[in-house]
Amino acid sequence: MLFESGTVAALFFASIAMNMMMSTLIAIFCVRTRQTKYFALLTFTLFATAYQILTWCYHASTGLEEAIFWLKWQTNVVTLLIIPYYYTFAFWLDDRRFIRFGAFIAGCGILLFLWGVFDPLSLRLETITGLQYISVFATEKVAIVKGQPGISGYLLHAYAVGVIVLMLVMAVTAFVGRKRHFSLILLLVACLQLSGATIGLLIDNGVLKLFYVAGFVIILIDIFICFALAIESLNNANTLRRELSERTRLEHAITQLAKGFKVTDSESFYESMLRSLYELSGVKYIFIGLQNTDSTALHINTHCVMKDGQVIDNFSYELAGTPCELAVQNNVCIYSEGVARLFPEDKMLTDLQLESYIGAPLLSNGNIDGLLALLHDKPFTPDKKLLQAIEIFAARATAEIRREKVENRLRQMAYFDYGTQMPNQARLFEVLNKSYASSQEQGTTSVMMLFDLDRFTEVNRNYGYDTGEHVLRVLGLRLVNYASDDIFIARNAGDEFAVVLQNVSTSPQAAARLHWEAIRAIIRQPIHIEEIALVIDCSMGAVLYPYQTHNRYDVIRAAETALQQAKRAGRGSMKLFDPEQLAHLDRQREVERGLVLALQSGDQLSVAYQPKVTQHGQCHGAEALLRWHHPEKGYISPAEFIAVAESSALILQVGDWVLNKVCRQLETWFTQGLVKTFVVSINVSALQFAEDGFVDNILETIAKYQITPANIEFELTETGLLQNMDFAVQRLNRLIEAGFSVSLDDFGTGYSSLSYLRELPLHILKVDKSFIDKIHDESTAELIRSIISIGHHMDLVIVAEGTETIDQVNMLSEMGCELFQGYYFSRPLPPEDFLAWCLDGRLGECPLGKV
Repeated sequence: MLFESGTVAALFFASIAMNMMMSTLIAIFCVRTRQTKYFALLTFTLFATAYQILTWCYHASTGLEEAIFWLKWQTNVVTLLIIPYYYTFAFWLDDRRFIRFGAFIAGCGILLFLWGVFDPLSLRLETITGLQYISVFATEKVAIVKGQPGISGYLLHAYAVGVIVLMLVMAVTAFVGRKRHFSLILLLVACLQLSGATIGLLIDNGVLKLFYVAGFVIILIDIFICFALAIESLNNANTLRRELSERTRLEHAITQLAKGFKVTDSESFYESMLRSLYELSGVKYIFIGLQNTDSTALHINTHCVMKDGQVIDNFSYELAGTPCELAVQNNVCIYSEGVARLFPEDKMLTDLQLESYIGAPLLSNGNIDGLLALLHDKPFTPDKKLLQAIEIFAARATAEIRREKVENRLRQMAYFDYGTQMPNQARLFEVLNKSYASSQEQGTTSVMMLFDLDRFTEVNRNYGYDTGEHVLRVLGLRLVNYASDDIFIARNAGDEFAVVLQNVSTSPQAAARLHWEAIRAIIRQPIHIEEIALVIDCSMGAVLYPYQTHNRYDVIRAAETALQQAKRAGRGSMKLFDPEQLAHLDRQREVERGLVLALQSGDQLSVAYQPKVTQHGQCHGAEALLRWHHPEKGYISPAEFIAVAESSALILQVGDWVLNKVCRQLETWFTQGLVKTFVVSINVSALQFAEDGFVDNILETIAKYQITPANIEFELTETGLLQNMDFAVQRLNRLIEAGFSVSLDDFGTGYSSLSYLRELPLHILKVDKSFIDKIHDESTAELIRSIISIGHHMDLVIVAEGTETIDQVNMLSEMGCELFQGYYFSRPLPPEDFLAWCLDGRLGECPLGKV
């Protein structure tokens, strides 16, 4: 040996001794616990001891051949040491993914070991140039083989680093799994091992002149492992104390078992019950079975079966010739031993080699509902407490069975439509939610198809509601026969039905169209009622989810949108949902919610006023225009939010808000010098105009302010007036009788019929901006001239909207237009700016106020 004493020898000797002590300690753990992780740890420490001994021999070599020999086997031991090193922590983490990956680690290590065995030198070095002695601790020398590493050396280091990286992944997994102590220890171990591997690589490449220190790093690892063992021992002791406390609690709580099962479903209840019985008895098999009422012979179908405390597959069997047959005839049937010999015809007893049996019938009003049985492969005699628990469990299980029967009846009532005997809307939502989750999880596409019967109201009106209900029952029966495991059909509401195609494997679009054709053919088959043969058609909308939707709540909404598209396209058609429609609907919904908040807050909405002027700019009135400045989204166009308000009936609240705002503003302006004959026009939607009490509400509002009906002009569109001509004429006359003036807005863009224009009582006719923009076109100019001429013939004041240039003003003036409204004269102004604009010499006599 090169050195027999000294610091280096002392270090190696101490590390070897510590490894051997560690191996002894772990061997004791192996004997006591017989756990795989301790056997892996013992293997690791033994290899670590061998590695350190070989390293000592290598550095103490006095010749080149001797040094090469020890270096070769020291390296070979490293390739094997890494295997139990990895497995130790994989078993400690108890994660099957890392344990299964250990086979790959072991395979790599064994291949490297075999390579090293047959390599004449060492895996670390490809070529050797000699033996050198380096100085450590000033006066001591250790032997180091000089050479160049080859591919085998780099593979060895890559192998070690790869395992260390895996251990870092283990550390992260342990941290996520809330094993914080283990995660910290594993992280420190990996970092230490990485530093040891790095030093080894530097030594092999001649960069660092030092002896191999990986064995000393293992000492630190051993210390950390001891710390982990101490923690685990403490945890085990705590676990044993808890188990002892639990057993004591169970002993004292047997009489309370009838109250103790608070679970959310019957499956969990039975499983909890059997598991508690297993903890109390420790028998091999426990099961609870329910009587099969469809069988003529007494037959049991198991509802939950447990073997050694674990749930296994259910089975069924006849009771004839079994101890269960006697059990259902008595209170509790007990066979402490030899049960298989007493009942040789019971194949289950003989096949499983069972020795003892305990059975308790589940009785309800004297009738047998099922059976609770405990079976063991050894002789077993239950004590009084266990028998008491079995009786309590049997009574509780009987109550649960009765509850299930009632629940099933209620479920039938809750989830099925009485008229058609089809699944109803509640069941549809349940299936849709599960299908959506399944499609998301599996990455598949499902289809929701919504269809209703075309002109079904005519059937009810022409033939009566009894006939209509009969039609629905016939169609329901046809659709139920068409449904299958993958095709769910439900009645959604009224004459509307839903079809759910779950996890479509082929083209979902093609599947939707195929089922549409099939369902339509089913619906169109004649329905014979006495001498009547009714032929019903349908329209359908379909959506692909989750591909075309954001969440499960959008599915039915999207299908309804597609159904409406199909109806607009023509009855008896089918439309696939356009995802852009969903974005449009989401935007509408967002605007609607924002508008509700804006109406509540009152500080987001405002009214701007655009003057109505003569050719020379004299103001004769103004139009009130609603503006919305959102605190986050800024200016929102009226073209967007007014349409949403009209579709959601919010326009009623908006109209009230604008009317109050304008009346209050007029009252303020009159005190600030504005002529009291000034008129402000307010737009009125068709929904407002048709509302009961429309005129009365207006009169009540203006009565609160110091203004008169003559100060208000209402602007209505053609479409808002022509839905019911008689009603429109009656309501307009009442407005005029009350003193208001009425304007027809956007004339020329709708029906533009002279007949209705002659019948409607109006004061003002507004020419739409779309005509003004094209006034230089000869045909458009002639059309405008005709509109103005018609208006004058009917004694109407003509107002041109959207005048933006002096040429437009001059041409319109030559045609006879009296008033103008547009950017050429003024943009819509805030109330303060509008008043200043008017009082700056622009106010003229307001003829509209005298109408």
